[in-house]
Amino acid sequence: MIKLRTMHLGAERSGTITSRDDSRVIRGARLLRRYKIDEIPQLLNVLGGTMALVGPRPTVLEDVLRMDDRQRMRYSVRPGLTGLAQIEGNTRLTWPERIEWDLKYIGSRSTAYDVWILKRTVELVFSGAADTHPGSDGEWG
Repeated sequence: MIKLRTMHLGAERSGTITSRDDSRVIRGARLLRRYKIDEIPQLLNVLGGTMALVGPRPTVLEDVLRMDDRQRMRYSVRPGLTGLAQIEGNTRLTWPERIEWDLKYIGSRSTAYDVWILKRTVELVFSGAADTHPGSDGEWG
């Protein structure tokens, strides 16, 4: 997955949860993250066919290993730049809650649904409301 680096090298060793004032974020990168500009290079993944515009967001192996078989069904479709879980709360939700939104999306996929999700995503990004962070120390609730 192609992505613009907004955190210092090795930041993942301190965990995968990002806080609002995370010291691992590179100076000047907060604006890029707030308005999701750091996600733009992933359009190359979409053009290359490894990602979709809408679908469950990719995740790290550590989280995949914690999922049960039902939760891993989120990998039955290509990962996306945005998804239902992102417009319903993104990282304010626990991982199990995000996975449930992903599974709901997979069960209801359609072009019209994708267009609606893309529209909501644009609204959230341009309003600055897409800047989300976990409400607790653990994303697994």
